[in-house]
Amino acid sequence: MFELSFRPKDVKVYKFDLPISLFGHGRLDVLTKVVRCEGLKPKFMIEPKVMDFKKKIIRNMEKSVPSFIEVALNNPNLKSIFWKIDTTHLENDNIF
Repeated sequence: MFELSFRPKDVKVYKFDLPISLFGHGRLDVLTKVVRCEGLKPKFMIEPKVMDFKKKIIRNMEKSVPSFIEVALNNPNLKSIFWKIDTTHLENDNIF
């Protein structure tokens, strides 16, 4: 099984040849596949794109200091979207 992951950065239609080579035989035109896909507009955007939660060792709750990262969620479309954040796992007493 062959799985291809392509993550376009632009909103447009893509079409390109994917050449495939076999070890000992080189590139075989008969194995070349045409890849067709479309880059879509995101439903919502998150900034920053990478959130680095630094490692923290908590030895006891009395000296624990929370850390915060501000995250912006934006809807680039005119159509409303509905979403929610599932916090049910945070209600567990064993967390923190």
